[in-house]
Amino acid sequence: MQTISRDIFYEKTSGFAWISFSQTDAYCRAIVPADTLRYYLDNESDPQIGCVGYVKSKWGKKMLVIHGECLKTERINRKIRESFYADLLQTSFDIFELNLDTPYSCEDEIALRKAGWLRPVGMFSTTLSKVIDLQQPFAFRHDWQHNLKKAAQNNLRFRMSDNSEQDIEVFCHLYQDMMQRKHFADIELNATFLRQLLSDKRFVMSFAETEAGEIIAGRIVFAPEHRKAQSLFAASSLQARQTSAAYFLYEQFLLHLSSLGMLTYDMGRLSPATHQKNNLFIFKDGIVGDYVQYQGEWEYCKRSWYSPLLYLFKKHIWKRVRT
Repeated sequence: MQTISRDIFYEKTSGFAWISFSQTDAYCRAIVPADTLRYYLDNESDPQIGCVGYVKSKWGKKMLVIHGECLKTERINRKIRESFYADLLQTSFDIFELNLDTPYSCEDEIALRKAGWLRPVGMFSTTLSKVIDLQQPFAFRHDWQHNLKKAAQNNLRFRMSDNSEQDIEVFCHLYQDMMQRKHFADIELNATFLRQLLSDKRFVMSFAETEAGEIIAGRIVFAPEHRKAQSLFAASSLQARQTSAAYFLYEQFLLHLSSLGMLTYDMGRLSPATHQKNNLFIFKDGIVGDYVQYQGEWEYCKRSWYSPLLYLFKKHIWKRVRT
């Protein structure tokens, strides 16, 4: 395993078959300060696996946080994965946090466990998702069919964004308003973040507008060259709820992705629950697709007592919600 520069990392991984949206330069530099980022490949001359992580420091301890990974082929040899993640643990950090949206496989879990990684004391993200085949006719459950008919009566319009300053500001306003209305505590999204993210043309934004041209719902999706799109952000107003604009926008965006030659669409993490986020699960569950499981959360602590302490810190200081 080698620590390399940002430029070399993205040069070497540019043709990889699997790249998580959270591993792109635009996303990484939007989410954390650039000087906290670290770049790793198993072998610079002929890399098979790599990842970007960022450093968090507290009370004299350093943690390396990694969300997602980059793979040359969709499935890599177990020994290569094991060696890479074992070597990563030899770097000078006290705690390692890993959260993978790579589709689950027993081979990958075996590799991670043999490398020394364990499941954390408590997990704060679901491993469930749903993938839609974009090259087949879409199928919707009864509630979706009802809402799509309702949307058709409201003469809504679909528009792909040109990422103008006005569109960015409107999306941020819709998103922040929705977070407050639904009492969610997801990522803090502002105009600076979105400008950085949308500087990468693989991130695309679309809107649903009223007949008068008012934007009432928006979506941002990662649509990479390997043609497997991933959901990122959605935003909507109260008017969107009244007109079923979110349903209209989702269907139109899927049709747009299909027309671009995208093969599949990952709806993002599903959180069936007994609390507020179950409403989001019900919405996503209305589109017929294949349920999948991610590899999910892993952890390594150089002292065993760090692990329960980290759990308490995430829950009570960082206010993460178990899902």
